[in-house]
Amino acid sequence: MWKRDAGMKSTSMGNLVLALLTLPVLMSHVEVAFGADKVPILNIAVILGRTRYISDRDIRALWSKDDPIDVNVVTLLVNETDPKSIITHVCDLMSGTKIHGVVFGDGTDQEAIAQILDFISSQTFIPILGIHGGSSMIMADKDVKSTFFQFGASIQQEALLMLNIMEEYDWHVFSIVTSKFPGYQDFISVLKITVDNSFVGWDLQNIITLDAVDGDAKTQIQLKKIQSSVILLYCSKDEAAYILEEARSLGLTGFGFIWIVPSLTTGNPEITPDEFPSGMVSVSYDDWDYPLEARVRDGLGIITSAAAAMLEEFGDIPEAKTSCYGQLEKTKLPPSALHKYMMNVTWEGRDLSFTEDGYQANPKLVVIVLNKDREWEKMGKWENKSLTLKYPVWPRFNSFGDAETDDNHLSIVTLEEKPFVIVENVERLTGTCMRNSVPCRKHIKDNSSAEGTYIKKCCKGFCIDILKKIARNVKFTYDLYLVTNGKHGKKINNVWNGLVGEVVYKKAVMAVGSLTINEERSEVIDFSVPLWKRG
Repeated sequence: MWKRDAGMKSTSMGNLVLALLTLPVLMSHVEVAFGADKVPILNIAVILGRTRYISDRDIRALWSKDDPIDVNVVTLLVNETDPKSIITHVCDLMSGTKIHGVVFGDGTDQEAIAQILDFISSQTFIPILGIHGGSSMIMADKDVKSTFFQFGASIQQEALLMLNIMEEYDWHVFSIVTSKFPGYQDFISVLKITVDNSFVGWDLQNIITLDAVDGDAKTQIQLKKIQSSVILLYCSKDEAAYILEEARSLGLTGFGFIWIVPSLTTGNPEITPDEFPSGMVSVSYDDWDYPLEARVRDGLGIITSAAAAMLEEFGDIPEAKTSCYGQLEKTKLPPSALHKYMMNVTWEGRDLSFTEDGYQANPKLVVIVLNKDREWEKMGKWENKSLTLKYPVWPRFNSFGDAETDDNHLSIVTLEEKPFVIVENVERLTGTCMRNSVPCRKHIKDNSSAEGTYIKKCCKGFCIDILKKIARNVKFTYDLYLVTNGKHGKKINNVWNGLVGEVVYKKAVMAVGSLTINEERSEVIDFSVPLWKRG
């Protein structure tokens, strides 16, 4: 669960406090001749705004002393994170110290911070890393001259992860709701193109774009079009509070509805608007296993590694930037020269490279859910292009403590028996099921866990086709799993096993498959008219 760090406290700033530390930084050994005694010095500013305090001593303890480049770390703690103050802080810093790069972290969810850092980087050409908070939030379009990099995922990466989550839970019918917040067209485009070219049987019912202005009567009219139980929402945090309040008044946030949002909408998970419904799912950059100290260390390591690669190639590091103002001097190695070396960075055995648009090429993302205690709970992770979820079945009632169970979502058991039910592996490249099949779970015994584990399979066949048609017409959703305790169902020592046992003992509300009629089963089952001697 997301817990507020007990050490978090505000920093007070009367005048700007500037502390200079000369720190050697751990980096790959590079054998370059500099002359008799010249050692290159790399000046990196670490600016933290409204975050948990990290002392200079803590930063110093992160680094070793055995390297050919000295790194001079300039630390600056600020209280003001509005655009004007940020520009003032950075420019004042440059006028006092020659800066090669900036590592910036904040404790806010103000996306405007990322926008102003992008602007500063495009004017000064120095690499700026947004490692936490508003500085790392999604940006739609960066300046063409931008040298701004972020510890986060792009709109495309997060949108595709949303589809992965939906595919795992068999949520194939969905709608998209957005405001006109920058990037909304990219969000819609990525989803639509992926769905249109996917083997999965997606059903994108509605694409609704709202003005998200308080008092706009059109908002409710448009939201009334939604018929799907799964809604993907793209907008700012403030806009989400308004949209979800309107959705609540229409009964679209209650039991049976699932809203999935990007990290932009979640913002700082310590501040959750009352309008956000329990059960809301978000994809987010991993804050659980990636503390601020580690981010600062990685930020310094990334810039230093890029400089080391340049040093190896050119025998020198970039010219430092001394001012925000005036024309950029034409030098052999300007600060922007570091940009291309940021595209391919390996630091302490990890790939921390960036894409051309300044996002991490392989971001470590988590899936979080707002639980009944209104705390964000980690329920999955995306790492090395693989999704792992905590819940093999969407938890619904047990997780969120709703007063009533969801009558529109059923747990259904089945049994492999061709041609009625055919079980296949997922598609090897995509990890998904083909259009004519549905995901189903197979329980595997695991000595490391009392409950065992589940693997994903794909079920199709005559009975599955009937199930899909009934679900579509009656309008219910379901979790489908394969029986492990017996087969069709037999009474042994007065206890039922198999398909019949799963339903009799209420582990499932429905069994789907080929079931022969006999006297024993007729005691607990009302069979339909026989089809091929089966009910």
